[in-house]
Amino acid sequence: MPIVDYAVELAHYLGCKPRVMTLEDHFEDVAKGVNAPGLVLIDAWAASSRNCLDDLRRLDELDQYWTSVLYPWNREDDQTITSEGLREGLESCLGRKLASIPRQYQRKALSIETIEDFGDVMARMIMTMRRRFLKRSDPAASDATAIERPRLRARSDDDDEGSR
Repeated sequence: MPIVDYAVELAHYLGCKPRVMTLEDHFEDVAKGVNAPGLVLIDAWAASSRNCLDDLRRLDELDQYWTSVLYPWNREDDQTITSEGLREGLESCLGRKLASIPRQYQRKALSIETIEDFGDVMARMIMTMRRRFLKRSDPAASDATAIERPRLRARSDDDDEGSR
């Protein structure tokens, strides 16, 4: 099963409505004002493309604390391990996003070696991004009018202050 399919199934299981999209699609959504929590899965080989690195820098510059990144890194893949500069390229482009990964997940999020590791860290990151998104904005307190608390029984003029 491709990892993206697994990610979509896991996100559905966690109650999310995932959308698989490119970074360009994401940037278009941001330009339109679309906001949602997000987790960007990055192929380590993206670091071998100048255009991808530019897009990753652009992603890193977005002020979206509720969007984070994960990149699987298989230590048993000789091509990935011996390829010069992949990890360094990703880390140089994604400094803010990588630093925003909660400390307890950072090592695991940046060294995903098995599908089990991926599922574990992805589930935790989804919940973290969801919480961040929900905390990101305050209710429109300035537009709110005071609403009186409902009472369980009618208040009569005969009630004194101590007998409520």
